[in-house]
Amino acid sequence: MRIAMMTNNYKPVVGGVPIAVERLAEGLRERGHEVYIFAPQFEGYEQEETFVIRYHAFHQEGGRLCASDETCRFGDGTDIRKVKF
Repeated sequence: MRIAMMTNNYKPVVGGVPIAVERLAEGLRERGHEVYIFAPQFEGYEQEETFVIRYHAFHQEGGRLCASDETCRFGDGTDIRKVKF
């Protein structure tokens, strides 16, 4: 099975979530599954794993979640439109 794991916390962050995601992914791979982890990019961090796909994350103080099909405007003038996949 092809499995995608989404997280907002992964290496180089140290904590329970990154450890749990990594261990679960390893366990699933040992059982023959193809597992990819989608995690935010961190400035200055060099990617080591080929199965981790990094995405650009918006780090905004005072930001808010958007309802689907809503456009959000952040303090810096950035507009983000949430898109359903």
